[in-house]
Amino acid sequence: AEWRPKVGEVVAAQFSADGLWYRGRVEARKGDACAVLFVDYGNGEDVPLSCLRPLPPSVPSTAACPAQALEYKLAYIKAPKDEEFRAEALACVNDMLAASNGVVSAKVEYKERSGRCHVQMIDPASNKAFNSILLRAGLAKLERRRQDQPGLKDDQAEAKRERLCIWQYGDAVDSDEDDNRFADDVAKAKQKTAGGR
Repeated sequence: AEWRPKVGEVVAAQFSADGLWYRGRVEARKGDACAVLFVDYGNGEDVPLSCLRPLPPSVPSTAACPAQALEYKLAYIKAPKDEEFRAEALACVNDMLAASNGVVSAKVEYKERSGRCHVQMIDPASNKAFNSILLRAGLAKLERRRQDQPGLKDDQAEAKRERLCIWQYGDAVDSDEDDNRFADDVAKAKQKTAGGR
């Protein structure tokens, strides 16, 4: 039987730019290719099945040598769907990072099973969370299941009242598929935390 990688499996994947082989996690199957995240670099691409192999025993597993690229997301918020506002939100984050010479503090709010951390990044100049600044500017939206976050709810309400950016026409309605992806992990993490106390 021909080997076919499974979604979530860490494999050896050939990177198209240099032809070298790296550890990659299969994110999705796409016909004769797989969407692969190169776990030690953080980039990804669609890799043909012919350029994927089982991880050889000479290469450490992610259990023996954890992924070197760590994935972070600003906690509780979603980026705008609109490309213009998404670009403006990214520029805002880049400006805050540039103003602090890239030195910020981060508080991990929760962690997914995949290892992705949801964080509050703090702008040292204002001592405010990036999450709060983006919400207040109308450049982000609270995740549907996070509407009760103290402070953040007020920041979003103020941006709505002033009809800033994504709120310029009233409610910014979009699908909450991102919320569904993390809901189970968050609920489990809360149960674990509550059970451990």
